[in-house]
Amino acid sequence: MPILAVSDGGNLSEFTLLMNRSIDRLKAKAREDPNHFLSIGENATRFEVDVESALNQESIGTSFEGEIIRWSGHKFPDITAKRIFGIEVKTSIKDIWESTGNSVLETTRVDGVEKIFILFGKFGGVIDFKFRDYERCLKDIKITHSPRYTIDMNTPDGDSILDRMGITYDEFRNFEAGRPQY
Repeated sequence: MPILAVSDGGNLSEFTLLMNRSIDRLKAKAREDPNHFLSIGENATRFEVDVESALNQESIGTSFEGEIIRWSGHKFPDITAKRIFGIEVKTSIKDIWESTGNSVLETTRVDGVEKIFILFGKFGGVIDFKFRDYERCLKDIKITHSPRYTIDMNTPDGDSILDRMGITYDEFRNFEAGRPQY
């Protein structure tokens, strides 16, 4: 994964390390107490608390220490790190890495977030966790009460809905009334 320099000097490699260490912490907790995660089910809000805790613990001594925020209510993404990196938390009680995603309209996006990732908890089969770049997991768009993304953590690189449309995530999310905003 390339290093992404962001406005305050943070970078993707440090954030990736934080995410990997947080996932290792979640996996250790799942080995010690699998019933904890099985009881969460698809209650992503309860899982968000676990993710926030893991991120806070693993951020000690890094530039992210004290900079992890879990947003209450309906905000996108669920958690931010330095308000630059976003973490959208998703779960599945099935043995699959798929979920219904967020609205393509992003009307509740947290200001200042430059890059979003998904941290996914799979509680069916063997409990496991993954994180991945948000836009690489956008398999399709589905219409429910509004257009929503279909998330698939195993979407092959180059095969997201945005790749197939020939547009970047930022270009797509900034479309307004059919006109791109640059």
